[in-house]
Amino acid sequence: MFAYPGQTWSSQPHVDQVSSTSSVWGLSAPAGRPKDAFDDARQKTQQPIVTGTSVLGLQYNDGVMLATDTLASYGSLARFMDIQRLERVGENVVIGASGDMSDWQNLKHTLTKLIEQEELENDGHVLTPAQVYAYLSRTMYEKRSKLDPLWNALVLGGYDTKSSEPFLGYVDLLGTTYQSTTIATGFGLHLAQPMLRKAVEGRETNLTEEEARSILEECMRVLFYRDARSLNRFQIAKITKDGAHISEPYSSLAVNPAGKEAVVGVAYPSSSSGESDKVLYRVPLARKDAQDDIHPVEKILQGADAALFLDDETLAYVDGQKVCQHPLTGGSTSSCDPIMSVPTAPEHIRFVRTSEDAGTMVFAAMVYDDGDLDKVPEHDASEQAKSWELGMVFDATMVRHWDRWLNPHKRKQLFAVDIRKNSSTQQWSTHGPARNLLHGTRLETPVGPLGGPADFSVSSHWVAFTAKDPDVPPAWHTRQQIYLVPLDGSAPPRRITAREGHGWVGVPVISPREDMVVFLQQDKDGFESDLKVLQTYSLENHTQSEFARDWDVSPDTLTFSPDGKYLYAAVTEDEQRPVYQIEVHGTELKHRQAVVSQSSASSPIPLKDGQLVYFLSSLHSPNDVFLRTENGTTRRLTNFLRWSDAHKDIDMGPEPERFTWKGTDDVEMHGWILKPPSYDEVVREGGRWPLAVLVHGGPEGDWNDGWSVRWNPATFAAAGFVVATLDPSGSTGFGQAMTDRVLEHWGDRILEDVKKGVHHVLQTQEHIDPDRVVAAGASFGGYMINMLQGHNEDKLFKALVTHDGIFNALSMYYSTEETYFAESEFGGVPWEHPELYEKFSPHRFVSRWNTPHLIVHGGKDYRLSPAEGISAFHALQRRHIPSRLLFFPEEGHWVIDPRNSLKWHEVVLAWLQQWSSPDAAAASAPAALVFQ
Repeated sequence: MFAYPGQTWSSQPHVDQVSSTSSVWGLSAPAGRPKDAFDDARQKTQQPIVTGTSVLGLQYNDGVMLATDTLASYGSLARFMDIQRLERVGENVVIGASGDMSDWQNLKHTLTKLIEQEELENDGHVLTPAQVYAYLSRTMYEKRSKLDPLWNALVLGGYDTKSSEPFLGYVDLLGTTYQSTTIATGFGLHLAQPMLRKAVEGRETNLTEEEARSILEECMRVLFYRDARSLNRFQIAKITKDGAHISEPYSSLAVNPAGKEAVVGVAYPSSSSGESDKVLYRVPLARKDAQDDIHPVEKILQGADAALFLDDETLAYVDGQKVCQHPLTGGSTSSCDPIMSVPTAPEHIRFVRTSEDAGTMVFAAMVYDDGDLDKVPEHDASEQAKSWELGMVFDATMVRHWDRWLNPHKRKQLFAVDIRKNSSTQQWSTHGPARNLLHGTRLETPVGPLGGPADFSVSSHWVAFTAKDPDVPPAWHTRQQIYLVPLDGSAPPRRITAREGHGWVGVPVISPREDMVVFLQQDKDGFESDLKVLQTYSLENHTQSEFARDWDVSPDTLTFSPDGKYLYAAVTEDEQRPVYQIEVHGTELKHRQAVVSQSSASSPIPLKDGQLVYFLSSLHSPNDVFLRTENGTTRRLTNFLRWSDAHKDIDMGPEPERFTWKGTDDVEMHGWILKPPSYDEVVREGGRWPLAVLVHGGPEGDWNDGWSVRWNPATFAAAGFVVATLDPSGSTGFGQAMTDRVLEHWGDRILEDVKKGVHHVLQTQEHIDPDRVVAAGASFGGYMINMLQGHNEDKLFKALVTHDGIFNALSMYYSTEETYFAESEFGGVPWEHPELYEKFSPHRFVSRWNTPHLIVHGGKDYRLSPAEGISAFHALQRRHIPSRLLFFPEEGHWVIDPRNSLKWHEVVLAWLQQWSSPDAAAASAPAALVFQ
């Protein structure tokens, strides 16, 4: 069945509840939705496939500015990083496009012919912006009327040189048109448009170019932090009486080896020449005033995108599939000075200097069985590859993982290429071809589906990496191995972990002295949430040792200080994410202490002078950069909310409160309470608040004091709820015994923990209305919501939301990709141990279901099959329970596409508001809550 992404079905239709984006091209209206003008069509049109997100536009005193990023996404993949979505049409018009990129290419071809025809007339007439806009509007409307729409939302900016008037207009796939002084499409319509209106409207005639650019840059930063389909490489077009010019600010950040400064790359491409001038800005890390958060930036040189330092004075950056270089002193150039060109997209590029004038780049790339990087384009275009896509043949499981099907003939492997610096020219160049460090093996790293740069470590002579054990089936084993391979590729990878007797191993880091490898290891093969214990492997005597088995938490990030005297580890502990410093003595790890202990820290980067740079977030604040000095004081280097005029004054509400309650077996449980911004005002007037209970996934997970772009509790609070996040049995960060309490107790112990937690909140929070309690959860949280549906005899919960949850535990086992998960959680395989699969399956309790329920599921969720969500919805409908299905055909276990994320929040919050308070306003979260 064809459906627009994010279509909803409801057993309680109401015109006000039907989104205008729910129209289905080429189908009659689904039950429960009023028909519109596009139902009962005879022909279906195409769906967006490769898409671009927001386009922003505004008027200022000299003309018009437009902004887009350069990303085009293929489904859930950020596939094309260098797509220009701004196109100059004639001399004084620029059009920006969101939506389907193939339709955009089609439209650009049409517009090119229009301009060529106009030029051939040679009558001195030039198409005005209004005339191009009229042509564009008619084209879009005609295509729509023929049921063959161009799936785009377009913003046209121009300047009429005859009337000296700026022009800014919008047109979309339905032929809808309007003109305004500020316009936003895509996700920007919801996040950036309010910012644009506040900053621009009423100031159009005196808004300077610098101010206009600053406003757009701020909006694009906000979209990058929040929008999973945006990129930190974006274009800004300026259209004035002098013509149209396109620029492209803010890209990647790099810190030089000395640790004294960072560099931000900015690009200025020309829409007429197709070339780009790329500028570098230097941001010093040292400050004269310790109280000043604002860093001065210096415009220095050109030539950076995805920058990294080769040395203190030379920067490397990525330009398409090329890796280019530029000295930090010595002028600027707009052309790429290439170091190397890669046939297929490189990932996770790292660089290690092996001498003063030499080094090696290591990167991951997808290759075929032959491991030949140069032959990837040839293989991709082969008939064999096309045939496999049409009919996939498998001889072993797993056949799909997370949200993609697995080609058994393709895998990610590591490549190394040597580069040298010419002493006279100071330029770097490759010294020999790229070598596959995993050649001749079937090893793969980073490990899918979510592996990244933490899966391998590079030193002057070695690369350590983790990979799935090739001797055991990955579907029912978590066992991985750590391998060591010479950086020069002179020998094949050598396994340094024991063949058996352990489960997952990962996060390898090589010490600066190259005398040991430190990594994390779990004992149990098949249990992905087992305790992760620090291990050391001596490169001298080839022995493995463990450190601090009594440390009852699991680190997830490891990094050495530059001198090798300390190892830094980030952990989840007691609803926080502290960073620990561990002393290194020889090849042994000794005393440990927390050096960052508040909120949620991540990505610690130790500097040579003993300082530590890291990110820090909280439930009320997105990531900012902090610096811990050698004497232990902390300096905040950034403050995104304060720097943003659109967000600095937003009320985030009262500070989150921690609480505890007694769960099953009298074990202490933990949670958070978040209150709405207007909480105190309503309470003073005698009002009470509805309660939204959030249950986390995993089940081995937690709600920590950190920011999140998915299931952000602050978003639910801003929508008018007191929010209770619960960490019942099975949660992480409270010791392994607490985590293990979930095993074989999904449907009894955890269910009771959750219900006890809710009653505790109602007893201790006097301003909550006990008759307005709702609950929501995803993954395991969705399973628990389904269980609560069958155990809501006291009708405590007035509405429920299940996102990608389990309906039938037995069918889940046979359809999921990682069967080891169910086997460890339910006590074995179901044909030998069927008891718990049956006992704790929500489908057994359908006869008791009685509560309004929203079901959300992704069509590409291969962790929990879409059949789980559809089955639950069918059960609700058959029992005539008010229910709704929100289905995203292109999403997996997580909702990633920003358009879908927005719809998710709209539908979920509206559902909870509807059933918790019939008169509740359709509140929405402030932009600050979806800032990063």
